[in-house]
Amino acid sequence: MINSLQSLRGVFAIMIFLSHFNLTDDGVRAFYPGGTMGVEFFIMLSGFVMCAGYEKIVELRSISYKDFMLRRLIRLYPLHILCLVVWLILHNAETERVGLLANILMLQAWVPDIDVFYGCNTPSWCLSVFMFLYAVFPALIMFYYRQPRRAAGVICAAVILFVGYIILIPTDNNDMELWLSRILPPVRLIDFAIGIALWQIYRAVREHRTVERFRRSSVGVKTVVELVAVGLYVVGSMFAEELSPKWCSELVWWLPTVFALMLFSLTDKAGGLIGRLLESRPLVAFGDASFCFYLLHLLVVRAVYRFTYHIGITQSHPVMLWITLAVTIAVSLAVNRYFDKPVGRKLRRLLKS
Repeated sequence: MINSLQSLRGVFAIMIFLSHFNLTDDGVRAFYPGGTMGVEFFIMLSGFVMCAGYEKIVELRSISYKDFMLRRLIRLYPLHILCLVVWLILHNAETERVGLLANILMLQAWVPDIDVFYGCNTPSWCLSVFMFLYAVFPALIMFYYRQPRRAAGVICAAVILFVGYIILIPTDNNDMELWLSRILPPVRLIDFAIGIALWQIYRAVREHRTVERFRRSSVGVKTVVELVAVGLYVVGSMFAEELSPKWCSELVWWLPTVFALMLFSLTDKAGGLIGRLLESRPLVAFGDASFCFYLLHLLVVRAVYRFTYHIGITQSHPVMLWITLAVTIAVSLAVNRYFDKPVGRKLRRLLKS
């Protein structure tokens, strides 16, 4: 994994955290656009890094489809089940059987019911999407490998059709609008495919003389370009605050996400001030634990509020934001080190044997 992209995983995980944290009693979020922004980055990055790790293996058919899917399941399932158990303990209440079963099987994103796709540990809806994307990844790679021009054409056509699809989504039912534009797994396929295409572009241009010339340019010049990436996200956030959910789920974030992914991957170890900050060891380490942070953050928020209420401590929402964020980071680092990675290694060894 490119260090700056690893760190960005952590940055966008915090954006999702902020989108879920209420700063006031009437439900004003700390940073509402951060949720859709972060999910878009994760899905597009997933297509990019899946190519880096599995493209050649799939092309050479050196791994069976069954083993490939088992590896991906091992990556997601142990932490998912841990979080689901913690959720059940914290809520101390029965949930609908359909919702619980869908969550256990990671099928919740396929059900057009907000109590199911956002049920139990809410962030886990994204795992349902990722399992679908992983399931189609080998077919996508083989198609791109055999017919790259046609694959690029299909992606362009899909983008155009997706815009038409978004226009047609009704806005009179917020839950259905949300599901059709953001949650339904096939809808996120285009983001994943764009990530795959970006990897192909990155591989083709990373040694081009124009890219090398930019990498050798001054830190100031590269910092200005990095600030353009930040600016695109700022503009996207302004639109996301005003537009209905169907428009800000993906369309608003395509341009800034594509720009950021290509910029920070091509300037790896040769970036401007922002790139150098992203390559710092603490940020890279947190980025490595970002998956744990993402799945755990709402559980920690609830646990911290319960604990402070139980011992009679009341704090303002901004103070609780920083306390909860610090606790969530600490817990995610610990879970990543002492549960997620060891369990993953053990299961992978069992798979090989």
